[in-house]
Amino acid sequence: MAARNVSTKKREQGNLLDYISRNDEALEIVKIMLSARPPETLWRGVIAVPPGTLIEAIVTEFERSTNIPLEIPFFVFFHIVAGYLLQRGVSIKFENSNMDEALPDPWTVLLSSSGSGKTLTYKTIAGVSDDFKNLEWDVSGIAGAAKFVEDLASHNNTLMVRDEFNEFYKRLLDERGPMAEIRDYLLRIYSNQTVERSTKKETITVEKPAVAVLGMTVYECFVRLLSLDDMMNGFAQRFSYIIAQKDPKRPARNYPIYRINRMGWTEQWNKLKDAIKFTQYISTDEAIQGYMISFNALFRDDIPESFMRRIMWRAHKYALLYHILRGRGTMQEIEAEDYGWAARILSLQLHDALTLLTEHGASDLEKTIRSAETLITKLKRENRPVNARILVSNIRAIKSIQEARTILQLLSSDTSPRARAF
Repeated sequence: MAARNVSTKKREQGNLLDYISRNDEALEIVKIMLSARPPETLWRGVIAVPPGTLIEAIVTEFERSTNIPLEIPFFVFFHIVAGYLLQRGVSIKFENSNMDEALPDPWTVLLSSSGSGKTLTYKTIAGVSDDFKNLEWDVSGIAGAAKFVEDLASHNNTLMVRDEFNEFYKRLLDERGPMAEIRDYLLRIYSNQTVERSTKKETITVEKPAVAVLGMTVYECFVRLLSLDDMMNGFAQRFSYIIAQKDPKRPARNYPIYRINRMGWTEQWNKLKDAIKFTQYISTDEAIQGYMISFNALFRDDIPESFMRRIMWRAHKYALLYHILRGRGTMQEIEAEDYGWAARILSLQLHDALTLLTEHGASDLEKTIRSAETLITKLKRENRPVNARILVSNIRAIKSIQEARTILQLLSSDTSPRARAF
């Protein structure tokens, strides 16, 4: 089968409400996304930026001297630090647990409009220190699985950077294309499982592969590529998605030339680097308990186990990164505060994952939920029963009893659009 006809597949699936009515796990995931609304702030990502840190200095300078969306410098630096920690062999292990250690290898797709300054931002931040010179694994020239494994062997424990990630991802989805096998290798890399490939000349074995991934691409192109199945399947859920929108308060006309002042960044980075005293940090039971408080505030419903475990595993990686970014590298024990910051970044990512679903009917779903809320309030005020049949009779967008039941489930635990954000 050649690359899929995405538009045909979307039509076959119908709208989002119909889709989640037939898919219990998708229903629970959408409930979680609806509850993960970040508060309105000067910049929404400020909730994930520890004050007084280098990452705050970088974001502040980009805000002052450019109109580049601030999610871009934030996540570029976040992933550069992840790549550096991987190269140094830094990991996190768990107190009183037989779980494997976690590695600082986040996978993120950064989505923005064309010309948003993604490449400029990466080059600017990567130029802060010679420590960042050999971090990048550029996979743009890879056309097949054999080359991918060969390059992985020489770029293990590094940062995979892929501009125009849309094209790379599209080729991974082509089940009969030359890059189809790479998707399977990536799944093994995500779990840090041995990757092996035999050729006529040799057998290449990469043990405990670990790669941080930063994909950057145009938002409009990426959402056209993904179907509902793609958004909900296990491969897509291994990535975090961040949407970097232009700030209307910083119009392009005010920044004809970017003058980014990196003064002091190198010195601040050297202090962070010198504070890294351990190759293995410890996540204590107390710290994880602190995280669970944040976790329960963010996720207030029953969560599909596979989705929950991916989120939890991601939180450990983020907690380690925040521990270093906060200058706490001299302390071997990860702190509850690190997990608190991890929960904040997760709330942003879950919100943006829901925004991605807008192309598949999430905005229509929210309208339907609001209509149902209004109707239910009226029925309760009049002491009339609330059931699926009444919703079908009164709300045109709800086509079946099953869809009505799905709406009632979404509303049953206060995950409506008005639900409080983390």
